[in-house]
Amino acid sequence: MENKILIYKDVNEIKPVGGPNGYIYNLKYEIDKQNINKYEFIEKKSNHKYKKIYNKLPIQLKKLYRENRILKNSIKILDNSEKTSNIDFNKYSIIHFHSTFDLYKVKDSLKGYNGKILLTSHCPKPEHLEIIEDRISKKSYNKNNNIYDNLYKIDEFSFFRADYIIFPCKEAEEPYLNRWNKYEYIKNKNKDKYKYLLSGIIKAKVKKSKKEILDIYKIPENAKIISYVGRHNETKGYDILKKIGEKILDKYDNIYFLIAGEESPIKGLEHERWIEVGWTKDPHSIINASDIFVLPNKETYFDLIMLEVISLGKFILASNTGGNKHFKAYEESGILLYDGLGDAIEKLDNLIRDSENTKEKGKINSLLFEKNFSSKIFFQNYDKLIDELIKDKE
Repeated sequence: MENKILIYKDVNEIKPVGGPNGYIYNLKYEIDKQNINKYEFIEKKSNHKYKKIYNKLPIQLKKLYRENRILKNSIKILDNSEKTSNIDFNKYSIIHFHSTFDLYKVKDSLKGYNGKILLTSHCPKPEHLEIIEDRISKKSYNKNNNIYDNLYKIDEFSFFRADYIIFPCKEAEEPYLNRWNKYEYIKNKNKDKYKYLLSGIIKAKVKKSKKEILDIYKIPENAKIISYVGRHNETKGYDILKKIGEKILDKYDNIYFLIAGEESPIKGLEHERWIEVGWTKDPHSIINASDIFVLPNKETYFDLIMLEVISLGKFILASNTGGNKHFKAYEESGILLYDGLGDAIEKLDNLIRDSENTKEKGKINSLLFEKNFSSKIFFQNYDKLIDELIKDKE
């Protein structure tokens, strides 16, 4: 009888975005392409009507709605009610959870489960800390800290309950070790559970040519473009990006910053050569039109945007933190890491002045992508690991 594997993610949520949804999107692409039927996903009923109403709300009301929903979900997950699922888990040899919270929500149904539980925590820090620090306001936390301060129990339970814990690389654990005192203890108690599997993606596709992008945003053809795509918050280093921008824009007359992502909670620079595109369905055309991509994360897990930029053959200047550190292994690549604001400005300055070499090194990234980070290689490695864990179970 064929072993079945359940990837515990709602099939309706799997999209080409960041985080677990994007990670699984790239896996599912290869699963479907290769017509492999041993992998299954969960499917929940979606309230499309509610989503339509939410999408029409102003930004501030959306924020209040999200915070209220996070509070309600936190209260519900921490209560003493049974945490069960209507799925027959024993049909599967392996269940792969992609959130500590998802695992905890069905913990009682897993009591009699005979297979192996895999856990991948995709957050750039432990999920309970991401909720407290990035998803809610300080006001909401201060008002309900008696609830939020107990969410760590969910992360702790899930790491102990899993049979295997999968990270993309050892460096991706850095924010867990740095930010959560209990993580070192948890890891020491569960050393044999850890497996490492590099992520991969479908090669990024460009919808508009560089010339079209230049025309849309009224950027001169001889300009040098520095791009960023992502959330505008401190964890992602957007405040650092602004400080870099101030210095570079002041020094050069032909440099433009082209920024994609919702302009919240941090606003962009007020400067004619700092262009905020906003949220877009076509971030890859923005990246493709640029000369250098800056990835300024203060903390990071293993950012899929790094792989998207690599696939487009663009040079990357990234912070020397978390999963970014893994890329030190590729010495001939067009990836340069920096330590601190001063180093970032100095290195970006050098890259701008040596633009031809920067461009050529960026092209090397395309080869790096094909050899190491394509969705095909990602799935081959994932499928191989799953088979190894099934044999280990037997």
